[in-house]
Amino acid sequence: MRGIAIDFSFYAHILLTQPWDANETAFYLQGNAKYRHCWMGYLAESMEFWQGSWHKKVYEKPYWMGLSSDGHGEFSFNTADEMLCAPVFDGQSLQSFWHQIRFLSIGGMDAAEWLEMQKKKDEKEDEFG
Repeated sequence: MRGIAIDFSFYAHILLTQPWDANETAFYLQGNAKYRHCWMGYLAESMEFWQGSWHKKVYEKPYWMGLSSDGHGEFSFNTADEMLCAPVFDGQSLQSFWHQIRFLSIGGMDAAEWLEMQKKKDEKEDEFG
């Protein structure tokens, strides 16, 4: 498994300003066998089919994190800050382990491609901003 490092301030900025661009983020903590299959993201609402029709579901806590591939260690959060600072990694926060985090995919894209796209997007916004 080979992921990439992403600057904390860059990723946090995306989570705070454009959280939908960071949904379905797959990552792991380098050198830590316990946290090899982790996920985080943002989901404010979805459409669900029940009783013969589609219904909009709004999530009270739209930020989420899963710390294993087996469904254990699932957490929901009100804000991006809360998610980044929650002590869910053996009493430590995601932010405190940031130097070990390696991203595999973000928003359904390869993490390196996503990072390149986001940087180009930021450059355009700065140019036309």
